[in-house]
Amino acid sequence: MWKVLLVEDEAIVRRSIIGIIDWEAFGFRVVAEAEDGERALKEMERHRPDLVISDIVMPNLNGLELLRQARERDFDGVFIMLTAMNEFEYAQQALEYGATGYLLKLSMSPESLQTTLDKVSRQLTKRAQERSHTQLYTAYPKEWEAIMNGSLRESSVVVSESSAKQEPRDDAWGQVIICTALDGGEGFDAKLLDSWKLMEWHTPPLAHQYAALGMTSVFLWSSKPPRWLGGIPRPGQIAFAVSCLEKGTHASFTRDWQLTLRRLDASWYSGKPGWFRVIPGSKDALPSAFWRGESERLRQLGRSGPSGMMPLLQEAWTDMERDRISWYGVKTFALRALDIIADGRGEALAYHKSQVTRASSHAQCLRTMAAAVDSLLTLSLSRKGETDHPEVNRIMAYIQDHYDRNISVKAMAEMVQLDEKYLSGLFHKKTGESLIQYVQRIRVEKAKEALRFTEVPVNEIGELVGFLNPNYFYRTFKKWTHQTPSDYRRGD
Repeated sequence: MWKVLLVEDEAIVRRSIIGIIDWEAFGFRVVAEAEDGERALKEMERHRPDLVISDIVMPNLNGLELLRQARERDFDGVFIMLTAMNEFEYAQQALEYGATGYLLKLSMSPESLQTTLDKVSRQLTKRAQERSHTQLYTAYPKEWEAIMNGSLRESSVVVSESSAKQEPRDDAWGQVIICTALDGGEGFDAKLLDSWKLMEWHTPPLAHQYAALGMTSVFLWSSKPPRWLGGIPRPGQIAFAVSCLEKGTHASFTRDWQLTLRRLDASWYSGKPGWFRVIPGSKDALPSAFWRGESERLRQLGRSGPSGMMPLLQEAWTDMERDRISWYGVKTFALRALDIIADGRGEALAYHKSQVTRASSHAQCLRTMAAAVDSLLTLSLSRKGETDHPEVNRIMAYIQDHYDRNISVKAMAEMVQLDEKYLSGLFHKKTGESLIQYVQRIRVEKAKEALRFTEVPVNEIGELVGFLNPNYFYRTFKKWTHQTPSDYRRGD
């Protein structure tokens, strides 16, 4: 209910206004009365009303001065002024001071008062929604950070302006439905959830969403929980894992959200999408959020050579699955491991981190890490593994940046102003492979990345990485990988 303070110096007029309609039927309750502006200020401090209906001409402190002082005290409730016909200029002045409207006392009717209250109710509801939007959008990143840090504190989410001194209001967004999906950060939103027809609302909820680490959470705030219609999305309707807490509150928001996040662990390890129901206040044993062996394994990864990285990662994935580490704990470890493997190559690192973030299962995440190790180490060997000859280093860097162009020994020799035959022998001596072999290897590595992480047709990938002849691309790719490009993409 919206709270109302009625300010009028004549008691009989106050009684008449209070009795003219059923206030609660329109969502309002008269919580206090005052006979002048001075008393009204005290009642405003005590009750913090949403609406003040005030006469203009009153003893001690008139309505205009009451409005002015209320604004100076940062009171932002709605003011409706009561006026007589000969006080119309005062009413106009009140509008300039920030009043929402006015009512003529002599001609007030139930209909005119109801029309005014409808207008005020819409204004107050819109204001409450805007404040809630701001408060909640500020809170989500903080609550996410708390979960990621393993901090099981009480929720700091504030969803209304009600305080201990105020009565609960119907506009308070105290109830929340939380549904979280491992959708790669794309595809899941409030509209999709609504299309599944799982619940029926008394009034439309306040819908928000938050995405991070390849998951999307939808929050549906309301004053009353919906009526669940039963059932779950049909298999054809859902392409990823979704967990849903059917009834939560702002007071337990952080824990409730964490329950939906960790309920997705079942799908993470099985690799199967589906709908997972979360019981409010559940005390069931849940997987650990983070892996205690993470720091030591990362140190081992940093000390290992290129050939030792994948065995360490495979062992780590086995241990995390055994300990049922939460999916966001696995992704956190994977992202930190990529920092070590990439060793400062920002552009390549950003790409592989995005692939880890999009992973929807434990196995897929490991495959992504394997591809990242393969690609980043190849880049490391070609860029970081420089020779002691500046012209050879210059050619290697050029090939890395322009592998899709027409590259020949002749062109490279002209670029560094060396004899073509001399350059061929020099390049092989300094790198252990011919210049053409080096170009082929880099192009095949780029083709492997495109096959893994894009849906570009196979016959177009060869051209994208510098093979002008499709047959030559197939032969070269098979020579280096012992697979055709199509077999490689299928994982055969």
